[in-house]
Amino acid sequence: MNTFWNALQVLQDAFEYLLVAAILLAASILLYRKSPRWPVRLQLIGAIAYALAQLHSFIFTVAVSQFNVRQGTFWFPTDTENQLISVPFGIMYQLSILFPIGLLWYALRVSRRPNQTMKRIATD
Repeated sequence: MNTFWNALQVLQDAFEYLLVAAILLAASILLYRKSPRWPVRLQLIGAIAYALAQLHSFIFTVAVSQFNVRQGTFWFPTDTENQLISVPFGIMYQLSILFPIGLLWYALRVSRRPNQTMKRIATD
């Protein structure tokens, strides 16, 4: 019975990370629709990569905990994960660093831009 609750906790943790990734992706898409510039493009690429990496992690967690994936299958031909799966998602994890880079670039660009609404109010 204790192993059931442990497995449920692992699934809940993996789902929470997937939910955070989905929220970041949705926010990046909304920001991209508002302002399709390079910093936002970097954010979008990083958010997509992070969401795909977290989706892989979630699927891996579900497959191992619920379906008892064993050696000899496509996913685990030996005692490690198949390189056709692990290498692209390793690259996805590396590409997710583009999100904070784009966010910092966007924040610096927005903070340097003069506030247009304040200028209009001051001149009226």
